[in-house]
Amino acid sequence: MPVSSPSKQILLAEDDTTTREAWSELLTSWGLRVTAVENGDDALSALDASDPDVLLLDLAMPQRTGLEVLEEIKNRGLSVITVVITGEGDLPEAVKAVKLGAYDFLRKPVDPDRLRILLNNILEFRETTRENARLRRQLIGAGELGDLIGNSPAMRRVMNLIEQVAASTASVIITGESGTGKDLAARTLHGLSTRRTGPFVAINCAAIPDTLMESQLFGHERGAFTGADRRQSGCFELANGGTLLLDEISEMKVELQAKLLRVIEERKLRRVGGAQEVALDVRVLAASNRNIAGAIREGRLREDLYYRLNVFTIEMPALREHREDIPMLIDRFVERLARAGEKRVFSQECLNKLM
Repeated sequence: MPVSSPSKQILLAEDDTTTREAWSELLTSWGLRVTAVENGDDALSALDASDPDVLLLDLAMPQRTGLEVLEEIKNRGLSVITVVITGEGDLPEAVKAVKLGAYDFLRKPVDPDRLRILLNNILEFRETTRENARLRRQLIGAGELGDLIGNSPAMRRVMNLIEQVAASTASVIITGESGTGKDLAARTLHGLSTRRTGPFVAINCAAIPDTLMESQLFGHERGAFTGADRRQSGCFELANGGTLLLDEISEMKVELQAKLLRVIEERKLRRVGGAQEVALDVRVLAASNRNIAGAIREGRLREDLYYRLNVFTIEMPALREHREDIPMLIDRFVERLARAGEKRVFSQECLNKLM
């Protein structure tokens, strides 16, 4: 997929001379304009002097680290899509970077194909980001974002957080009681992301027997077990290029959580009974109606899996916490359910009882 566009500028901040020159040559060969700097201070100076489309930022740099650069970008109110580059053992720093506003992170050695796909997505998305952000802010002001509805402070907080994190590829955990709209929040995140044209796949970890869960997630080869008469793709493969929602994540058996963590981190899987690795490009969202901290204490949820998934947390409020949204919700439900030409009547007495 070509990213060629001479008008698009990449700011590259990498302290290793050999790596910096190799990446500059690669990016230039894709038709991009590249400004390369060797430390964090120079990166900030370059941001002051120009408006790059993307910043490729190494986390481990002298004078000022990548995290310090991100903090300064945030403090100055600068707007630049940032992809951080991290070493093998620096996952915690990469997660911090995403929380500070980085779009995504790549591990060294950087896979050129993955970098190219990522830049394609970013540059395509950036063309419409500013206008879409303006329209989304108007919708939030009117109490709507996707299928989410509400003018209360609680729902505005949810909408603003979704609007903030949707453009990222970061994993998100959505918490809240049953019926609070966790699935709607996940679908809205997908619909506002660069993956919106890709598939959205949801799997309820509590509704599938343990014996079938691994196959449902990762797929299986023919003959992998009794009854496996053909190859079948799992949810990860079905969601490739899009978003996967793992609902009730804490109900998955702990042994399978270890395999899930490995697939998320390595971005590839092997089907049950298979030897061939399948490359993945999936954004993973997780949801739970349980107390997550309690699930970790009880050993029902692996702490390392939680740490990997919990880049952002969105807590969906119970309706009792935003009762002022009930009239707005009723209007929408009545509008959807009423047949064409029928009166849409909802008495004040009935509304008062619901409130």
